[in-house]
Amino acid sequence: MQQELVQKIGVELGEKDGVIVFGPSGHKKCGNDSVGVKRQWLGRLGKVDNGQVGIYMGYASRQDHALVDTRLYLPKEWAKNKARRKRCGVPKDIRYQTRHDLVLNLLNVNGNDLPHQ
Repeated sequence: MQQELVQKIGVELGEKDGVIVFGPSGHKKCGNDSVGVKRQWLGRLGKVDNGQVGIYMGYASRQDHALVDTRLYLPKEWAKNKARRKRCGVPKDIRYQTRHDLVLNLLNVNGNDLPHQ
């Protein structure tokens, strides 16, 4: 379904000079059982606090704009803690990636379906 959405955005909104946009967004969270929660920079709050960070990919053209895809940032502490990962249902194939690596992954997965310069 995700790939179908990206293809539909590319067809319906796509223009050769379209723009792919990336941005992180942090959301305040409490507790130990929300995946990826730790003390980290939460731009929405303008400070370091306990929360999750997502990396978002958007697409914009003269037609309109749309959210294309997202990835949850999994801090190193989470990636290395097998018991915590299992308790919270983090799939075994999910590994630590920097925020920049997540952006490149989103671009590799979706970029060919979105006309852009």
